[in-house]
This record gives sequence, structure tokens and C-alpha cells, in this order.
Amino acid sequence: MNALVIADPIEEHGWLGLQDAGAWDEVTEAAGADVFHRSWFHRLARLRGEGEPQLFVWRTASVLVVVPLLFRDIPGGAGCDVSSVYGYVGPAVCGMPRPGDVAKFRNALRRALEARDVVSVFSRLHPLCDRRAWLDGLGQVESSGLTLAVPLDGTDAAGQSRYRGSHRREIARLYAQGYSVQDEAHSVDAFHDLYAAAMARLGAGSRYSFSPEHIRMLLDDGGMNLFVVRRGSEVAAAGLFTRGELGSHYFLSGTHPEHRKLAPSKLLVHAGCTWARKRGAAWMHLGGGVGGAQDSLYRFKAGFGSQPYVFHTWRWIVDPERYRWHCKRVGAEESGAFFPVYRRP
Repeated sequence: MNALVIADPIEEHGWLGLQDAGAWDEVTEAAGADVFHRSWFHRLARLRGEGEPQLFVWRTASVLVVVPLLFRDIPGGAGCDVSSVYGYVGPAVCGMPRPGDVAKFRNALRRALEARDVVSVFSRLHPLCDRRAWLDGLGQVESSGLTLAVPLDGTDAAGQSRYRGSHRREIARLYAQGYSVQDEAHSVDAFHDLYAAAMARLGAGSRYSFSPEHIRMLLDDGGMNLFVVRRGSEVAAAGLFTRGELGSHYFLSGTHPEHRKLAPSKLLVHAGCTWARKRGAAWMHLGGGVGGAQDSLYRFKAGFGSQPYVFHTWRWIVDPERYRWHCKRVGAEESGAFFPVYRRP
């Protein structure tokens, strides 16, 4: 670990970069972190120009806390700010904290960010591993709507019995009409075409754009699997699922317009849940509606017997004076839905 600080004989904290990938993965595994915390996922984020990955590590004899962050220079100079990867991160924690440990962690993180001239922090938090208490007093943790996860306890039959009746019937109809689903790591180009078209229809920004090369790296690094729904040789739908130890995430997907009416993505999610259950995953996280709304996409995902969780984001103005200066520099109000405001498109 570089920049290691010994605060007292039983407390230490410091930063790990991607040059320390082995140590990064060792401590995130020890903390029981999800795939989005791992070094390979952050390496791909850096390749996409999302920032310089750093892992904050804080531990005592009884507890370990890790927080992955992406450092970014602020246009116009005067410090940097911090964001998170496109996924679900925030603190990962293992062990039993002693009285005072949470406060010590917060103080250590504050000092570490101030020492690096950080102006603000924005991070998505993991909805199924709630660690908000560790961030209390460090800015604001805000609800961004509901997200859904399918519990994978019990057998496949028990899981399917929780599906909405129309979902079960439509999945059976898809099979009867010749649709099938397979794990196809070689079908990256076909998946990319579907996904890119779906993002274009939604008017999604560049953050949601993934090149075929990036998708291949997601598969090659061993953290994801690609499932493809076909009817004959035609690709009807395809999706990426993460392969974590805690559970699985339905990460990216797309459906061919000519097949959308029959909703082959139902077969895709069903196959993903079956696959994840066989791997011993506890849940399949499907995400929520567009922008956190309880819309038709949300209702589609709810039909798999999924349970709602609140998705939170963490927003912290570490240096209020410089935050105000940057807002003034770009002519923006200091408050607003977008955070940090001075980066608003």
C-alpha cells in the first residue's frame, strides 16, 4: 500500500492505485466487495477516460473498510474532484467495528481527501449492501429511486413460481415459438449493435456508450457473461450479467426492434437468474426504471418476483469555498439536481 499512515498501533489507512492491482483485489476480496469494486473494472473505467482509480483502505484489528474512487482534474484548475465507476460501489466493510471506529474512519477519509485537494465527491452506492452509516456527516446520501433484485434462494421451480403469471406464460410461449438462449461470449458485435441502438432510442449520453472492444474486455477479465436470445440464426436480445461472489447484476442489454413485441428479454432475464442461482448467487439485481421512475421498465422487472431496494447516491462538498468558486467560474447556481453543479453539461 502506498502512502500508508499509521494513526495508532491498531489503525492504518492509505491509498492503492492500479499499479497495486494485486493488493487492491486482495483487500476488496477480504472486505466482501462486489465486482464493481475490483481493480479490473476500474482499469476499464480509466481506459474510458473516467478518471484515475484509487482505493481508500482503512482498517483496524477488528474491521476493514474499502472505498473505490475515480479522481478527475477539474477544468479550469484549482483542485480535483472524485466520482465513481458506472456500477454500484461505495464503502465495502467486513468485521465488527469497535466504539469510535466509524468516526475514526470518517475523519481519516476526510483528511485523506483534503490532502489531495479534493473539492467534491459523487458516488453511486450499492443498494444491496447498505453502508450509509459509514458516510454519515460526510455530505449527503440521497435517494435516487427504487431498484429491484430477484432473490435466488430455493430451487428454480420455487423462483419461477414467484414470477408474474403473464411472465411465466410469455416465457413458455417464447420457447414454444423457437426462441432459445445461450451463453455466447463470441457474439460481442451482435450484442453491441443491439445495445447501441437501444441507447440511441433513449437518447442516452456518452457515459452509456460502450465500444465492442470495451465489452470484450468486460468478458475477457472474467467478471461478466454474455447471454444471447435467438430464434434460428436471428439475434432477438442479448445482455451482460456480472459474475460476482455476492450476487449478479443485469448490467447491459438490448432487444432487436423486430422481436420487441414478444419481449425476448423476459427469456434473457429468466436464463440469467437460473445461471446465477446455479452459481450460488444470493440475488439477481435487475435495476430500476428509467431515471429511477416506476415506469413500464420497472414493472417489467418487478414481474420476476423481485424485491425493491432504495438506490442512493453520495454527494459531498469537501471544500465549500473552492466549490463556490468553480460554480461561479461556469456561471452555475451552487444547488441543483446535477452534482457537482459546475460539471453540468
